[in-house]
Amino acid sequence: NGFNELGKATGVDTFTIGSSTYAIVVSQQDDSVTIIDVSDPANIVAVDTETDGLNGFEQLDRPFGVDTFTIGSSTYAIVTAFRDDGVQIIDVSDPENIVAKDHLTDTESLQLDGAKGVDTFTIGANTYAIIASVDDNGVQIIDVSNPSNIVAKGHLIDDASLTLAGARGVKTFTIGSSTYAIVAAVNDNGVQIIDVSDPDNLNSVDRLEDVDEFDALSGAADVEIFTVGASTYAIVASINADGVQIIDVSNPANIVPLDTLTDGGLLVLQEPKGVDTFTVDASTYAIVASF
Repeated sequence: NGFNELGKATGVDTFTIGSSTYAIVVSQQDDSVTIIDVSDPANIVAVDTETDGLNGFEQLDRPFGVDTFTIGSSTYAIVTAFRDDGVQIIDVSDPENIVAKDHLTDTESLQLDGAKGVDTFTIGANTYAIIASVDDNGVQIIDVSNPSNIVAKGHLIDDASLTLAGARGVKTFTIGSSTYAIVAAVNDNGVQIIDVSDPDNLNSVDRLEDVDEFDALSGAADVEIFTVGASTYAIVASINADGVQIIDVSNPANIVPLDTLTDGGLLVLQEPKGVDTFTVDASTYAIVASF
């Protein structure tokens, strides 16, 4: 039924165009992106697929993560390519005819080696992406305000004072007038909070690493942000801990570990690699994908 390029699908994001809802899926085995119309969830339809090296798609070798964003009346996706060590911008405004825009590849001055996690955010009139690069042990900011001419901005690399070794998952959030990123570092077994309010000059503000059997941050792989009342929290999915960790990030300079849940009994939390949150009525939930 047209679903021909979904081998080892790794990342997904959803977006709306008009009255329709779509998903964009990246697949490592097929080096591809696939657009799916999910407007009728009981009858989903593949509408377009592009693969690495064709039609201007130059950064799709082993794609890993994807995030969508809007500029003006157009909708775009940014895809991280683990093997290409870079990112690809795609215009998805016409889901049946997606178009490659600009791309960026790792150099000595960039931190895109092993690009995996990606999230987009806005500051003022500009839109940015933050990339978590597992092999460079760091993060790279990219100005994507002009999708046809994206520009590298600031970056941060792991050292003794940071928790960025094996940077894999990343999510941004705002507290007051400042914008922050939380990075899940699989090799450092923890998370790093970064102030990204000035995309040219990133500042580390706090971190948390797995320290004892009561913390579930060993092999931290993915992270999501959610709010309950006036507080902001993160949930971290940790591969080696076989579980999830809740962290209060309401004060980014002093983040606090809260509850954990680890695999056992009737739970399905062995080697979790992905997490997202949602609300139903007055309750907030997380859904965790366990490898």
